[in-house]
Amino acid sequence: GMERKKVGNKAIAVSLECIAVLALAMIIVYGILERTGTVTSGYHFLDDHELIRMEVAFQDDSVTLGQAVRNHVANDFNIRFRPLYWVERVTGAYLWGSELLYWNYYTAIKGMMTFCLLYWMARFLKYNRIVSMLVPCVVMLGD
Repeated sequence: GMERKKVGNKAIAVSLECIAVLALAMIIVYGILERTGTVTSGYHFLDDHELIRMEVAFQDDSVTLGQAVRNHVANDFNIRFRPLYWVERVTGAYLWGSELLYWNYYTAIKGMMTFCLLYWMARFLKYNRIVSMLVPCVVMLGD
């Protein structure tokens, strides 16, 4: 009886904490992206030109997703070591092509997930809720 009630109350408290952290992450990430105009900022030719190249290759059926990932990762070994970057980048190009609005939404989701994971890392390290909320704020919004 009493033990089950404690477990139930703890589950409710953790659920509410999860909802609060996710809501704050959404507010902060969306606020930053909206304030800076990042979501609708268009192409950034330093990196985004490769999306157009990959999109055309996928549309022409000149390369499969697996071949494109292997090619980019293998080429990366000659330049610098970022294999997971290329797996994510090529897969995203396969899914969304060069539609930057989708890419920016995806980036926002990654930002919210990062915020939540940083919060829960601090909670796992036994910090209270206030300090745990400051951790992702400082990491993501610091200098």
